[in-house]
Amino acid sequence: MSELSSSNLHKNKKEQSQKSATSLIRQYKTIIYGGLVLIITLTVANALYLGKQLEAQLLNEEQHKAVQTLLALNKTISVALTHVEKMRYAIEHARTSPTLLSNEPKLNYLNQQAPSSMAGAPWDKLPDKLKQQYGQLFIKSQAPNITEDILAVLRYLPESVITHRIYPYFQWSYYYHSEQMLTHVYPFLGAEDLLGATGSDNLDQAIEVIYEAGGTFPLELVNVSNNPKRGRVWTTPYLDAGGKGMMVSLLEPCYINDEFVGAVGTDITLKVLDGILSNLEGTISI
Repeated sequence: MSELSSSNLHKNKKEQSQKSATSLIRQYKTIIYGGLVLIITLTVANALYLGKQLEAQLLNEEQHKAVQTLLALNKTISVALTHVEKMRYAIEHARTSPTLLSNEPKLNYLNQQAPSSMAGAPWDKLPDKLKQQYGQLFIKSQAPNITEDILAVLRYLPESVITHRIYPYFQWSYYYHSEQMLTHVYPFLGAEDLLGATGSDNLDQAIEVIYEAGGTFPLELVNVSNNPKRGRVWTTPYLDAGGKGMMVSLLEPCYINDEFVGAVGTDITLKVLDGILSNLEGTISI
């Protein structure tokens, strides 16, 4: 009888020990699983926090680059506005003051330096150094005496030369005669190059293509009827007649005693805008 009691006691102790072990294992599992859940929760929370921080940093960088882009574009526009304003003032001032006559010796000198030039392009055979200073002059064959216009053009040339040297993104600067009899282009553009670029047989046809300006018809944009307030006007993008690709132009009308006599303008190649955006390319893709 005592042996049976001892056996039962031993069996009970063994069962209690197993229950204790099972309970302990469950406790350990609970602790381990709880720890894993805590670690996972902290990891996810940390990842979300770091993601938010990275997103905020990238957005700040993009905002900074956007501001830089805007400043660069504003600078380009500001320089263009100042440039055409100075050109317009030079034309109008020359036509209304005695300083116009002071350019006659200079014009005579230029004509003497290019005696074998093509008819309609009197500066076509200038020495290279003078081409860099004066650009090119195109005159229609039926043009009347437009010496005053040519003398006035000489007044704005120093401004154009300096601006193009400092800001190479200006492709062309020019003067349009109100009756389309004359146009001046800076920098120099050879007559043969113009004929080739415009697909023209003669300079009269080429000048007409210049005045069309890729279908923007600049004189129509700035004449009295379409621009009564005499403001500066931007064209839509167009293909350059001189073969330099897509452009936008800024134009400003010229008046002498309230008479519309022509317009000055400058072209900015769209590659400039691509260059600005490429140099400030962002890191976020949409």
